[in-house]
Amino acid sequence: MKINSTQEKHESRAGWFSAYLDNLPVGIYRSTIEGKFVYCNRHMTRIFGFSSVEELLEFPVVNLYWEKRDRGNFIRGIMEQGHAEEITLPMKTRNEEPIWCAVAARPVFDDDGIIIYLDGVIRDITEHMEQTEPGIRLDEMVNTINDLVIILDLDGTLLDINRAGADLLGVRKMDLIDQTFADFIVQKDRGLFPLFLSEVRNTGRKEAILALLDSSNREIFIEFHAFLVRGTDKHDHIRGIARNITDRVRMQSEELVKERFQGVLEMAGGVAHRMNQPLTIMNNLIQEVLNGLPSESQEHDRIYKIQEQILKLNDIAKKIKDIHRYEAMDYVGGVKIVDLDHSSESPDLKMKRKPHD
Repeated sequence: MKINSTQEKHESRAGWFSAYLDNLPVGIYRSTIEGKFVYCNRHMTRIFGFSSVEELLEFPVVNLYWEKRDRGNFIRGIMEQGHAEEITLPMKTRNEEPIWCAVAARPVFDDDGIIIYLDGVIRDITEHMEQTEPGIRLDEMVNTINDLVIILDLDGTLLDINRAGADLLGVRKMDLIDQTFADFIVQKDRGLFPLFLSEVRNTGRKEAILALLDSSNREIFIEFHAFLVRGTDKHDHIRGIARNITDRVRMQSEELVKERFQGVLEMAGGVAHRMNQPLTIMNNLIQEVLNGLPSESQEHDRIYKIQEQILKLNDIAKKIKDIHRYEAMDYVGGVKIVDLDHSSESPDLKMKRKPHD
């Protein structure tokens, strides 16, 4: 069968483009959202230790991540931001050897606007995370990474930090070297950091969410991955990378507060509803007793005082039912309790109320 010139040109162009992608010094891939490779170039197989493209295409994407949850966080970030630019991730080869990768990806949509593929680029940056002469230091390449990258000695002293990490803490890099990293952790969590270091030394790696304080005393949350690096002619040390997840933590905290407050509102409504019926019956019975007593009698005076207290309970039940926001007041021993008066008042009344009222 004779092949026409148009087909020959197409096949020639496709072959040239495939060779071009295979020759690039970065991994290029397309995967489904579910985690199956559709395409990858030959450099991807070199990064992850596979003998052929076909072999890698059959391998689940999630199994290349050091922590499988990182795959879910990566996908969620793309869905929220529309892309991922140079995200640094701890990954692993086919033989379970840890490597560091810088990953960038963009989604591919179908005609209905649904994400069907991720097109991505992966660079192996493990060698740039290793120590270089003189001493134990980060490669200059690490300064281009947007995540916090640090090297600690086994006691938690900072040996090196990248530019993004110094910017995150709001301190000059030269002023951070030889400082104890625990000094940047919030006071309530500082005592746990030695345990964190101990686990890294004993198990070789550890992941945790740490709360730090920057130079302005603002709280920052980081997702921290730490690995023990065994030295040869140098001392063992800890290498770590962290992502700033402050916005995510605060958003989750706000959602949790909303959920809890909704539960409080539902409980308050139920309590108020259940209280109203017995209080109404008590009020009616007491009123009947008062009507049958001489107004000048001592019994009338005592029953009347009981009625006043029940009316106060009625008022409290109404305020519980009308709670629509949370305002606290100081109680004994530094404990805070719900301020029923201000939590149940109307928004218009709140605007008129003075701050010291």
